[in-house]
Amino acid sequence: MERSLMILVSTLIYYVTRLSLIALVLVLHIKTDGISNGAIHAEALVSSRPIPKLGSLRNVCITPACICASSSILNNMDPSVDPCDDFHQFVCGNYRKMTNIPDDEETVGGLQKLRELLQIHLRQTLKGNVNPSEPKPFALLKKLYRVCMNETAIELDGLTTAKSILKELGGWPLLGGQKLDREKFDTRSLRVFFDFKVRPGSRNTSRNVIYVFHASSIFFSTYPYHMVVKYLEQLYSFMVDIAVIFGASKEVAEKEFVNVFRLAEKLHYIKKYINCRARFLTSMSELQNTFPTIPWLKYFNLAFNFPDIHDINMVNICPAHIFEVENLLKSTSKGTQANYFMWMTVFKMASHLTKDLRQRRLNYISLLTGQLRRQARWKQCVAVVAQSMPVATGALYVRKYFRRETKRHVMEMVSDIKSEFINILKQADWLDNTTKNLALEKTLAMVSHVAYPDEILLNKNLEVYYEGLNFTSENYLDMRSRLELFERECSAKSLRLPINKTDWTTHAESAVVNAFYTVKENSIQLPAGILQEAFFSIDRPQFMNYGSIGYIIGHEITHAFDNNGMNYDKDGKLSDSSSLSSAIQKFNEKGKCFISQYDNYTIPELQVNLNGLQTLGENIADNGGFRVAYLGYKRWVKRNGKDPRLPILNYTGSQMFWIAAATTLGCSKQRVEYTEYNFYTSDPHPPKKVRVNFPLANTDYFANDFNCPKGSKMNPVDKCRVWK
Repeated sequence: MERSLMILVSTLIYYVTRLSLIALVLVLHIKTDGISNGAIHAEALVSSRPIPKLGSLRNVCITPACICASSSILNNMDPSVDPCDDFHQFVCGNYRKMTNIPDDEETVGGLQKLRELLQIHLRQTLKGNVNPSEPKPFALLKKLYRVCMNETAIELDGLTTAKSILKELGGWPLLGGQKLDREKFDTRSLRVFFDFKVRPGSRNTSRNVIYVFHASSIFFSTYPYHMVVKYLEQLYSFMVDIAVIFGASKEVAEKEFVNVFRLAEKLHYIKKYINCRARFLTSMSELQNTFPTIPWLKYFNLAFNFPDIHDINMVNICPAHIFEVENLLKSTSKGTQANYFMWMTVFKMASHLTKDLRQRRLNYISLLTGQLRRQARWKQCVAVVAQSMPVATGALYVRKYFRRETKRHVMEMVSDIKSEFINILKQADWLDNTTKNLALEKTLAMVSHVAYPDEILLNKNLEVYYEGLNFTSENYLDMRSRLELFERECSAKSLRLPINKTDWTTHAESAVVNAFYTVKENSIQLPAGILQEAFFSIDRPQFMNYGSIGYIIGHEITHAFDNNGMNYDKDGKLSDSSSLSSAIQKFNEKGKCFISQYDNYTIPELQVNLNGLQTLGENIADNGGFRVAYLGYKRWVKRNGKDPRLPILNYTGSQMFWIAAATTLGCSKQRVEYTEYNFYTSDPHPPKKVRVNFPLANTDYFANDFNCPKGSKMNPVDKCRVWK
């Protein structure tokens, strides 16, 4: 009753203070001279909703960043909800109620807004004229963007270049005018039946090897039966339509794609049911001898140009998988294989071809994701440029838009959070001393790549990196083919050289809104693209930064000790320490609590329960990430003193940490189709509501800060924890 009255009082207070809020914003607006690049208007901060606690202007942060943060938090909140009952709804309830998903998106939220801002910045730079004094890679970026934007030329070219590419791959007999070149086809088609990756070895991370994985599948048979039928009907229709657009007879295509369907389905089931935990390192020659009907040597020579190292053990394989695929291909006609290979090739090209093909592709994709409209052409082209030349794109972005002092501040945050994670490890009473020391060594050895490597600020480094890349044609598909060749050449070079885990070229993708933990390097990467706006700002209190980017830092550090990461040592090698077996057993016992907790959550849009095992790694990282980021913030406060408050919001710094964290992670919305797609294609991330509420409910820090009664939903008696 007392908590309900407090919430009611907060609601009433809002109406009394509304005029004061308008006056405050107007004064601050004048003081900041309109706040260029996004002026804050009074109406943006005022809504028809009540707000929670209100405070005076004493010790208040009035920077533009603080005003924006306060406005965003207030507009997102649903203060009628008790934070101890449903914190996600309390922080994000109004956001979900008032926010519409754009027609060209599957989801909307903080990450998407950040990506759009990044795209806008890149567009402003890419559409400019080439400056004769700028480095060659920047000129290549602008040329690629310009050619991509020239839809008139793409329409005039039609399918001419695409058909030439298919002919080079061996030809697509289904089209009538092309005969199958068996030698070309046999060699080049391997890439749709297997996926080849160049990565560090599992036991020896000082050198790269070639991994042979399952190829990506066009089937998602984990959908419920009624959805599978609808999905497969649409997929079949899509496949036939694409073939017809390329010139195939509809009658022939309908007949042939029945066999293609069967092949794709069998490949999917091999991928789904073959256990590939047992992988082995072998040589190209031995691989050829063991599976003789597959032209491995020809493919490796073509893809990596390595005729002189056939006898070196540098191919990591799953024999059971290859055995099944080889047998399947033996029993499948070359015509069916060719139709599958060529269609998969065309599917990957479709988004870069004519408007008709792009629209037909969207019609199919919308079935899976709910996206209603194609993105603006400039957005598509910015994405193409960023994905095709990430090093140069990152350099272009950070030179023009990134505040250099941000890097130093975030590195300080990483240091704080890592120090607290070390303290957590020291307190882990379920680890024996040997295992604990190994864990401490691993954490201390972890490398942090923050924002960008300094090398990308030097033109000479970019020139050397891209010296083998030139665009001699104005044809868009030709340029994309040249980029694919350049990427393969880079992979081939990496096979010949020892690995340098701190090599700047492997950590230069700075124009990215994401963060990573790389298990083979034992490193975290925080690109410049995510260190902006809602996730980080120098001009706002640290509870906002530790709650947002701090949580992400903690999340990535914790991945080093999730159900996958804990199997690797400080150098990124698969650990063979005998002491680990006992620790893993205890870890798995703790993991069962998380599995059970998340298993019991029903996704309301789908009326199905989460798979706690499928999401275990992310759940452990979320729980650890919030906890260690909170402790990192407390460490900062102890060193620097308390933060100033945000305007209007009268919460403690500790409470604001949780509000900031929930806002950053949880205030988003996605289409039901996309929720469905993610769930049935084994997305390792649970829904945002779960990612906020469950980790917070598992920690006493949150319950203490919000005075949540024992036994309330956000302070359950039984909690799941790996780390104290």
